[in-house]
Amino acid sequence: MATEETAEESAVQVHKEGKSRAARPRGHVKVFGTWCKGCGICVEFCPQGVLTMDSQGRPVVAFPEKCTACHWCDTHCPDLAIIVRRLEPEEVKELTELAELAGQGAAPAVQPGPVHSQEGGER
Repeated sequence: MATEETAEESAVQVHKEGKSRAARPRGHVKVFGTWCKGCGICVEFCPQGVLTMDSQGRPVVAFPEKCTACHWCDTHCPDLAIIVRRLEPEEVKELTELAELAGQGAAPAVQPGPVHSQEGGER
């Protein structure tokens, strides 16, 4: 009983040769330190490990590039001290480019503009 081997591609080969995976969503996390009581729920349960506790026992955004905008932290924060905003693809691209420049020791050129007072006029 001879069996004939087939030349089927493995799932790994298909994945490598197939279309690239869609980029995962990215988010921006803002922690309001004056509202936070430092319970640590956000740090302990963040699925991506975006937040860590600082020396004063307050959460800080340590790895912003890991945020996938899952909203776990802001949904479960008992103090409503966290806001997560999903970043648009253009914002992600810009942040990636800035990170690459920073890694090369370069800073983007800042274009000076007029300074506006609170009343809305130029100074």
